[in-house]
Amino acid sequence: MIATAGISSPRTTPRDARAMILTLTQCIGGLGIFFAGMYLLTENLRLLTGRRFREAVARFTRSRPAAVAWGVSAGAVMQSTPAVTLITVSMLGSGLIAVETGLAMVLGCNVGTSLLVVVASLDIKILVYLLLGLAGLSFASTRLAAARTVPLIVFGIGLVFLGLDLLKDAVGPIAQQPWLRDLLASSGSSMPLLFLVGIVLSVLTQSANSIMLLAIALADAGALSFNQAVITIYGANVGDSMLTWVLSLPLRGRQRQVAMFQVAFNSIAACVMLPLLAVELVGGVPLVLALARQITVDPPLQLACLSVMFNMGGAFTLYPCIPAAARLLARRYPPPTEEGDAAPQFIYAEAAAEPDSGLDLAALEQRRLVSLLPRLLAIARDQPADAPARLRQRRESIAQLSSAIGEFLERLGERSLQPSAYERLHAASSKAELIDGIADTIAELASAASVSGRHDAAKRLSSSIVEGIDAMLLTAVEAMGPDGGEELVVLQTISGNRSTLMRRIREDYLAREVGLSTGDRRDILTMTIASERACWLLHRFADALLAEARIEGGLGALPKSHADSIRS
Repeated sequence: MIATAGISSPRTTPRDARAMILTLTQCIGGLGIFFAGMYLLTENLRLLTGRRFREAVARFTRSRPAAVAWGVSAGAVMQSTPAVTLITVSMLGSGLIAVETGLAMVLGCNVGTSLLVVVASLDIKILVYLLLGLAGLSFASTRLAAARTVPLIVFGIGLVFLGLDLLKDAVGPIAQQPWLRDLLASSGSSMPLLFLVGIVLSVLTQSANSIMLLAIALADAGALSFNQAVITIYGANVGDSMLTWVLSLPLRGRQRQVAMFQVAFNSIAACVMLPLLAVELVGGVPLVLALARQITVDPPLQLACLSVMFNMGGAFTLYPCIPAAARLLARRYPPPTEEGDAAPQFIYAEAAAEPDSGLDLAALEQRRLVSLLPRLLAIARDQPADAPARLRQRRESIAQLSSAIGEFLERLGERSLQPSAYERLHAASSKAELIDGIADTIAELASAASVSGRHDAAKRLSSSIVEGIDAMLLTAVEAMGPDGGEELVVLQTISGNRSTLMRRIREDYLAREVGLSTGDRRDILTMTIASERACWLLHRFADALLAEARIEGGLGALPKSHADSIRS
């Protein structure tokens, strides 16, 4: 009995312990290489998604099937639903696409990202090493330094597949360990538990694909049954949508609509595919499992195909519902006023084909942009409890509109223009730079004024400054109109040098008022300096408007003395 017991209790040797540590570190290293590759791939692909790329996508995706096709392609290449969603949201914000088109893109993206699991299930080591080698060798060439984005993308793709391959190789030995088999056996055949495990791991790792490939590797090593791996893969897909839901909490309007459609996609796919799986397992009716076995006899590849089928099930279910989903999401998550302000109303991509008309439209859009600036001061005047959040949202919408105008002016600059059009374009670009400076200054002033009610002196000064700058902004809006000659003269006069005045006001308040805290003094200093800078910028803006009037010959609305001085 003693001898038998001694024979049946093998000890773990140092070599075995070292092998297990090496396997575990290989698993961790594989995950690290995978995420590093995803980072390289996503970040460098974003560098290629500039204005021209987004305009080309907008032209290609004018029909819903084309939008789905682009989503599949983008998801397959980028392997990141958040990255594709970000591009979609930016195109929505610039008015290049409609919400329905954006939803179709997201729908296709889910199918595209699932293709990685199929590719990673194949033996493509030779191709992976070739990609890494060629991309790595290109870094040694100084001639390719200017075009290094593409090699970095290729290198990222290679790292993604290398990391997954290391992970698969490490899972086999780990799956044979008694502690892991005991842990998996303790869950028995509890499908709901494995479904929950897939959700949790997907959220924790922020990568549904890595969890799906881990489940496939465990099934290939015999640690999981085929059906257990299927339910884990389904759970990982749902976990991906849970992560999107968490990340979408700060979003509003159309951005939130797109994010919630992504959440609904995986949830609805689960509602469709889980009952089909239950019917097939319990009732023996040949459905998705049988279809996967018809496609291939290789079990890991069958599991990869089931991952694609999960997403295709959701895509086929939601595709005809896109218009209704867009209406429902618009009612549930209506766009705030700021989001409507951020979308251009006059400029559009095709307008760049007619430079003269395009410059006219850009002028209208710039006037609309300036008309939004007083709303920053309105928040400072009202001083609501959520003033910082409102100011931030308003500033973001102004920045988005300003960026759209800047891109449109760049597009015009790429055209072959007449000399007069070049002068107008230069004047419009100068105005755009001044408007950006004015917007930043007004935002800083509004931020300080919105919290200036802690002391009566600061509150009185805040009110006076806000009303004065607001009057200047309204005058600037009128001066940009077709008959704004008189207002232009007024703007130039009232925005003259205010340095001495603001310095005297600042010194008087700080010296005369007692009981001012450090915060009150800081607010007074910020408001007066911002007001001084705003006046200086608005005076330069008036000069730019006068120069533009000279270029366009629109001096008839100005008083004769001013028109004569401009002509001279």
